[in-house]
Amino acid sequence: MSKLIYKDQSAFELEYNLLISPDSVSKFNILESRSIKWQDQNLYFSIIGSSHFVEITTASNNKYVELLSCIESGNIASEAVLHRKALLDDKELQYSRRLSQNLIYKFKTTILDDKVVSKQQFFKKYQSSNYGSYIYHLFPSNDGLAITSIEVNRQDNLLHWITYHSYPGESLIIKTDSYIERGGL
Repeated sequence: MSKLIYKDQSAFELEYNLLISPDSVSKFNILESRSIKWQDQNLYFSIIGSSHFVEITTASNNKYVELLSCIESGNIASEAVLHRKALLDDKELQYSRRLSQNLIYKFKTTILDDKVVSKQQFFKKYQSSNYGSYIYHLFPSNDGLAITSIEVNRQDNLLHWITYHSYPGESLIIKTDSYIERGGL
């Protein structure tokens, strides 16, 4: 785990990117991480100082990166970007893409008007008992609980991960749902 120099960030700065270049994530300050293998795919889940990324390596060694962050997108090479969208441009952002002949990736956001004040309150309200591979990081805040969490649910033909990003100064929690499924759109 790296030491974080705290910088107050806003949910209004968040941007979603789907990248094809794994080199794009090497410069991020990784605070928590966990890797898992599902089917023939390797996934690397990371909480970073500006939010999260998930690196997906398919069976054919193609590498994709889901990146949700408050960084300026100019820091990412444009040829690496498959999709880019400011998160709060839409109340609910949805995106899907075929990663290979038999793998579909889906991403969705939900903006929740909520402010939690303790880790216990957050876990009771948002952590699912059906999910494993849980990681989280608490950020310094004077306004309430600032937390990023990732939980993963593996099934035979579906891998689902949920992230939560709380912004207590704005009383917002950004929830993302991502899926990789075997089969067609």
